[in-house]
Amino acid sequence: MKLIDLSTDFRDGMPKPPSAPKVEMTYHLKQSREQEEEKGYSNKLEQFVITTHVGTHFDAPSHFTCGGKNIDQFPLELFYQVPTVVLDVEQPEYGCVTLEDIHRAEKKAGKVQKGDFVILNTGFYRWYEDDRYLKTAYVSTEAARYLVDAGISILGIDCFTVDDVREI
Repeated sequence: MKLIDLSTDFRDGMPKPPSAPKVEMTYHLKQSREQEEEKGYSNKLEQFVITTHVGTHFDAPSHFTCGGKNIDQFPLELFYQVPTVVLDVEQPEYGCVTLEDIHRAEKKAGKVQKGDFVILNTGFYRWYEDDRYLKTAYVSTEAARYLVDAGISILGIDCFTVDDVREI
């Protein structure tokens, strides 16, 4: 089995949605060659201050609705060993991924099936370190409904949200 890591690095000042507080990393212990030579080891200890909506993350239903499941209530198998379909749905700043975009992408990647992990490639990953990343694309209600009705297991996107950031 081949696993592909889609995660971003966590670091001080990493990109974040405008609504999220700044990501901070503080070093409480720093490694040093001197300590390692003297004691035979060296320690480091970092503290991250980060929200759950920064970097590569999974929005559990509890993020959006009272009584929704938390991430720890999902079986680990849901996140690997699932059929994965990447749909290329290139978008401009504040672009809307429409149902037509999904259907066009399915012609190249294959039709979305029940249980699929669908990843929408809007092209915004290219601007992760750029201010343009904050003008992220979003998914139309019609496209989202189509994916839900198809019975997908997970939806991934190369943006920090599937919502129109101008409305959140």
